[in-house]
Amino acid sequence: MKVNIADSVNQANGYTSKYQFNKATNLASYVIEEKSGRIYAYPGINTGYTAYADTNLTSVLNNAMGQLTNGGLIQIRSGLYDNISTIVIPYDNITLEGEGQWNTKLKLVYHNDASNRTGDMIFCNGKDNLTFRNLDLDGYGLFQVKVDNVADNTIRATSKGISARDTVTWSGSDNILIENCYFHDFARTGFILGSGVNAIVRNSKFDNNFWVGIEYWDSSAGGVIEGCDFSRGGAISIFSDSTVIRGCRFWDITNAHLGNDIHNVITLEQSEGTGPDNVTVEDCDFDLRWNYTAIWAENGPKNLTIRNIRLRNINLTNAFGIAVVNDVNTKMSDVHAYDLDAGASTKIICLNGSTYATIEDCTINDAPYIGIYLINNASYNNIVGNYIKSTYYGVTLEAGCTDNIIMNNIIRGTATQSLYDLGTNTTMQNNYVNNGSTFKMWWPNVGLNNKPYVATDAGLTTGIITPGSQNTTVTSSNANYICCLPEASATTIGTVITGTVGANGFELRVAASQATTVYLNGVTTNVEAAIPANTNFKVTQIDATHWILECTTALGAVITAIVPDAVS
Repeated sequence: MKVNIADSVNQANGYTSKYQFNKATNLASYVIEEKSGRIYAYPGINTGYTAYADTNLTSVLNNAMGQLTNGGLIQIRSGLYDNISTIVIPYDNITLEGEGQWNTKLKLVYHNDASNRTGDMIFCNGKDNLTFRNLDLDGYGLFQVKVDNVADNTIRATSKGISARDTVTWSGSDNILIENCYFHDFARTGFILGSGVNAIVRNSKFDNNFWVGIEYWDSSAGGVIEGCDFSRGGAISIFSDSTVIRGCRFWDITNAHLGNDIHNVITLEQSEGTGPDNVTVEDCDFDLRWNYTAIWAENGPKNLTIRNIRLRNINLTNAFGIAVVNDVNTKMSDVHAYDLDAGASTKIICLNGSTYATIEDCTINDAPYIGIYLINNASYNNIVGNYIKSTYYGVTLEAGCTDNIIMNNIIRGTATQSLYDLGTNTTMQNNYVNNGSTFKMWWPNVGLNNKPYVATDAGLTTGIITPGSQNTTVTSSNANYICCLPEASATTIGTVITGTVGANGFELRVAASQATTVYLNGVTTNVEAAIPANTNFKVTQIDATHWILECTTALGAVITAIVPDAVS
């Protein structure tokens, strides 16, 4: 009967961990172990391979892999293997597997990156179908050169744990699998994929890597990062299309790339002027106590999916929880933000120049500044079915944002304005906002709740009523002073404006630009309606060119026969 030498070694030592050597392969090509200061590579039974021994794992491993022209499995027994210089993978279909959960420890040699542009621990060398499993990879970061020239942003001497980025021939590595590995203290990155498809990183830990834990570059695609844990250092940088980040935890993220001062946990970065397309981030947990944006997607990515995300401890002034820039067709749902810093000016979700994005079913608790923020001409977006509790603003649309839909949201706790809209052609329907201890419905609403207006002699500035204003108060120092309605159009049919009048009445007119085309109570061409003091009023746009004005006394009695007359 054939004996699997790896199994016999395991059995002899009573090894029963769930991370024991993989038995899916019939025979290991080599089993490597350290004894009395020397490292031995034992060939598998009936393989015909040559045994090797040396004081350094790099030499032993490179020699052993040199035998595996058709690939094979090399199992490395538990223990510390230090003074590792660059290990180069020579052939396709090679697996390097440690024993136990991070019991096989590989430690980079002192100053491996000195006079060496990369100084990587493992270089994939453009080979395909590689597997790395159950390895503790230590970049020995305190004792690397780590040159990152801030002045000219030149990158050099930056070591990586596993590098599949050949900057000489740009050859790629397809079908890399990394699972149950621990990458820490590398001068640049734990794992970098320069080109290639279908790289999977699973159930691994990344801690205190100087730049980020993982980089996927633009020549790669179809990668998956799942079930991983990221702490200190940076986390993930993605240039590649069709990447999935799933079920990961990000916490205590503290460092930043010195040259670019990146303050993002996951960065979806631009390549050749555009961001990566078809990226999914789902089921992830972010603890942002050290001033980082959880997800930053820049410069025009398309078809992003961000769902079931938990954000907490966001506390960087003027930063974001999630921000997408010039994106198209982003779908964001089930984002849960909580335990937020009450002193910060943070926007929890930001659509920056976005088009056709949808934010739905999100829960934002105690946003310190703005819950959802639209800026830089963000247009044709849908903000639907969210719950937002915010200190200052629930949803804000800056000037230049057009044709956005804000619908079926619940917004409470705002001290300033629940919905602050400086955009144009905004549609707001069925949103509930708090008014003191009660909720009131904006219907159909493109306006502000409880906004005060002051009539003026020309009906301008403070006298221009915002579309859809509810429960507003109009004050006037003179009963002949004026407030003007917003412009009416086919897209604003159904708009309702309600309010109360102060101690002096005021004159109500249609928008100045529509003085000869829009009707107030059936009358048009430079007319105004006198609204008495201490009354309530309601104005409804019933079609594209008609407003209907109704007034009641403070006790609710209808005031009849308010007929507009010529402007005086």
